[in-house]
Amino acid sequence: MLRPATCFMACLIAAGHFGAALAQTPRPGAGQAAVTPVEISAETVNGDLRCRPPRARLPATTPLELRVVNRSELPVAFAAPKFFNASKIVESGGFTWNIVQDTFIVAPRSTVWVMLQSPVPGEYYYSCFKQGGIPTNETSGFLIVAPAADGRP
Repeated sequence: MLRPATCFMACLIAAGHFGAALAQTPRPGAGQAAVTPVEISAETVNGDLRCRPPRARLPATTPLELRVVNRSELPVAFAAPKFFNASKIVESGGFTWNIVQDTFIVAPRSTVWVMLQSPVPGEYYYSCFKQGGIPTNETSGFLIVAPAADGRP
């Protein structure tokens, strides 16, 4: 029988192993239709959390894959409520610690992805922040949804 400390360490190792495997798992339907990838990256610089890019441009009413990549050692919350509410979510996956309406926690050193149909043109606020923290200018930005090149709204 394993001692509690040994079981705890084994569970942490397994969670890290399965989380990495899940983040690398091909998305169902990937390759069936072309999607535009959009990546938001969170990392720690001199102890401060930073999210980039501050402005991401993407086409309106288009299938896309939003990836939130956490390169830090801490869990990071990602929120984009108006963007998610205006989008049509198809599916999502990756290694999260907790999912709340329009906000999710990205585990350390992992990726969460969301396949969606982008909303109508507009500026949609997003923010990243340490769990229990509040967003700042360095951890926030905009998803700029522009009319598609083919003239769609």
